[in-house]
Amino acid sequence: MRVTKTGTTRDRIIETALELFNTRGVGTVTTNEIAAVAGISPGNLYYYFANKQEIVRALLPRIEAALEACFDYDEVAPLTTARMVKDYVDGIALLWDYRFFFTAFNDLVRSDDEIAQFYIRIDDWSHQAMTRFYAKLVRDGQMHWPAPRARLSELARKTLIIWFGMMAMLEARRGAEEITQADIVDGGILCFLDVEPYLDADFAAPVRRKLEAMRRAAQDVPVSLYKTGT
Repeated sequence: MRVTKTGTTRDRIIETALELFNTRGVGTVTTNEIAAVAGISPGNLYYYFANKQEIVRALLPRIEAALEACFDYDEVAPLTTARMVKDYVDGIALLWDYRFFFTAFNDLVRSDDEIAQFYIRIDDWSHQAMTRFYAKLVRDGQMHWPAPRARLSELARKTLIIWFGMMAMLEARRGAEEITQADIVDGGILCFLDVEPYLDADFAAPVRRKLEAMRRAAQDVPVSLYKTGT
């Protein structure tokens, strides 16, 4: 594994740890390995982080910021089909970027109260944001209310269950090295299928076509080549 030696030492430690955690899981990676791959001494690492758990915690703000970016949209302008496609697919790709967390958060939250509180916070925030996202589609005339209206929150929760659980399912079935871009798009399609019955047909049809076209183009392409926002 080769890590580019740029940025501050602290940043290099975090970037190295993220790559190792994603590749092998938090439990199997040691601080000595992180230091070696980062090109620093263990003592230099301990100057910045007392233990591996502190490095994991240092990655949490990045996960939170990436989640918030997924819901950064204009509150006034109507949501476009292209934006909906992008958000669904980028959301799954985000889980790939931080898969160490989303494939093992049950173990992580049991071992650290701070991580447990973080998970509860981002779960609550994501649920509220997804509910607002669907409510905006309703206001824009691109979606109709479920009956009763309170089920909109339940629909948002179902989408999050699919979203947060997608990467763990893929890794458990096939291993990270076999995941392709098509799998990322499949995650977006699954989220879309859950809400499609509530969307206006003229809005849903182009979303489905774009997702299906993306999947055909992504077949057998390594997921490492996917960049969010493209």
